[in-house]
Amino acid sequence: MRFYLHTGNHNSNGDIADTISFLRCALQDCGHTAYVSPGIAPGQVHIVLEHFVEERHLLPIVEGHASGARFILIGTEPIVDGCFNRGIVEQHQHYSNADYWKLRFDSFRVAANYAEAIWVLAESMVDDYQRAFPNLPVRFLPHGYVSKFKTVRDRPECERDIDFYFSGAITEHREGILNALRTKHRVMYNHQGTPEYLRLDFVSRSKVCLALRLSERNDIPSVSRMHFHLLNKSYLLQEKYALACPLDPFVQHVAPGEFLDWAHAELSTPNRREIAEARHEQFRLSMPMTQLLPPLLDEALASIGASSHRLPHLEPQASAPQPDMPAPESGVAAAVSPEVVSPSVSIDSVIAEAGLNAIHDELSARQRDRVAEAMAKKVNAIIPPSQRNTDPDALHGLRELGVLSLGHALSAGQAEEVARYFRRTPCYDTHVPTYSDGIARDVEAAARHSVYGSYKLRQALLAPHLVELALNPDVLALCEGYLGCLPTIYSVHVWWTFAGHARPGLTHGFHRDQDDHRFLSMFTYLTDVPEGEGHIEVYAGTHRLDVVQQSLDDHARKHGTMNVVDAERFFPQYTGNGYDDHSGKVPIPYDELFEPLRAPLTGSAGTAFIADTFALHRGTPPSRRHRLACWIRYGLAKHPVFVLDRNQPVPASELRGRVPQDRESDWVTRLIVDRTR
Repeated sequence: MRFYLHTGNHNSNGDIADTISFLRCALQDCGHTAYVSPGIAPGQVHIVLEHFVEERHLLPIVEGHASGARFILIGTEPIVDGCFNRGIVEQHQHYSNADYWKLRFDSFRVAANYAEAIWVLAESMVDDYQRAFPNLPVRFLPHGYVSKFKTVRDRPECERDIDFYFSGAITEHREGILNALRTKHRVMYNHQGTPEYLRLDFVSRSKVCLALRLSERNDIPSVSRMHFHLLNKSYLLQEKYALACPLDPFVQHVAPGEFLDWAHAELSTPNRREIAEARHEQFRLSMPMTQLLPPLLDEALASIGASSHRLPHLEPQASAPQPDMPAPESGVAAAVSPEVVSPSVSIDSVIAEAGLNAIHDELSARQRDRVAEAMAKKVNAIIPPSQRNTDPDALHGLRELGVLSLGHALSAGQAEEVARYFRRTPCYDTHVPTYSDGIARDVEAAARHSVYGSYKLRQALLAPHLVELALNPDVLALCEGYLGCLPTIYSVHVWWTFAGHARPGLTHGFHRDQDDHRFLSMFTYLTDVPEGEGHIEVYAGTHRLDVVQQSLDDHARKHGTMNVVDAERFFPQYTGNGYDDHSGKVPIPYDELFEPLRAPLTGSAGTAFIADTFALHRGTPPSRRHRLACWIRYGLAKHPVFVLDRNQPVPASELRGRVPQDRESDWVTRLIVDRTR
């Protein structure tokens, strides 16, 4: 998708260059096209950093909205007592100018009337923005790792002739620290209007870079400064802020009263380069923006789609690309390159490089398959396929129907042993624990409180038999044949569906999952599940474009209409994973379109099925007795769903040798088992 980073309200000032570069890199890493634009492109989605202090800054937003443009605003300043930055700095020509900050805040309120979402740069700012703008989603925009951002030349330590470097507005507090350091050391800092090439040269020549508070009252870290130095592998020393930041684990913090002593001592640290490199690598692996940005975009785009009915349809008009930007890429082919990758490269960095780990609503079924093939090749370049054989008939049936019965994966006795373990284990009151109220309740209490009761990954892996079930060689072989590479287990999840509730749960409506570009889910019943007692239903074959097209054609002929929907458009047509029960939404006639394909999955305790749940499927509410089930999900790699579920890998020591110690098992379980502990 195409996004425009609007800079006209900043008079195209270079002060926002780092944030604009970060956003552009993040969008491109996620497979989108990003243009930097001083103007508004009609019919397009724009991301705009807050700064509205003149009528000419606001007018393009108002007029652009009328022409179909849509806006995501980024709030950069904290709201204090109904104003930006009130009281943070008492004596400074810019930060203490109360009239300026009040005007800037009031102008932001006007711009927010034309926005679909607000993203803020610090988690601590979310509540204040949400109170000020209750009708808009306000979300925290994390500054994660992006590729192609680094602009500073790496120099060996012997070429670094600047002891300390600071870039930012010089307030009284900051000037006091810099002057104290200057008495013994060579200190450089940026003046107003310092050209960018000079700043980059200063950073490359500096032994220690500094991050300093605006004043003693400034509690919110400068995330942009931290992010710039992390990506450029600076050795950064930060004056400690009262409020936390996701980048804190990768930066050296010092209490304000000890800062000068620490700064002097840092010049004697012999391995600053190695420390900076290690922090950069830890940051790269821990916070890839390709996992952090897609959920924010999905929510904002859903809001934009929901508001589009208020406007006449406008064909997007592409404005001329800026000179510094490449021409837009077509389709996904440009993002997919099957070149061989060094085995030393982690799969997550490969995905980030290819820009393929964001699931896009607009990705068609055919494109989805092409991307999956490319990703499988990337995995095979890192870890070769196994020598396991699988039943060709079973694999063919799974590909054709999208669902396959595995018979009894657990014996009746094993299933009862697992069920007994979970009956005495407290659970959380939702389908997935991360969305619960955080209270662990005993099963009967949860049954009175909610439709669902679910367990965290650690509880699932410590249960009897489930680790062994997940690593069943026949299942792994089937997954490998279907995915085209060794699978990655990204979820082992156990949940109750409780009987006795008048309203069904969310997953009891037909939907499809979009976890990865290709993936499989193995469902195992841990209690008896006859029809009507919580069985799963699948519209067999609806993971395939040709099957969906045939059903659409049959429906059109049956009703005597020539208005046939192209299956390529049907797949991405409905957001929210295809749920058909959203408020204000026209219901999707799944029962008319696909009823002949309905396959109810029933069985006694221990029965298992494996399915490509991109096919339409649903759970059903049990009528008389609680149902307990487990899913184990196998995909191509780490992806946003794994991150959103907030699963933490379980230390291998707690599993007491239940996971084999070999290269393939290490790969398959790398997201769910921590081999270092």
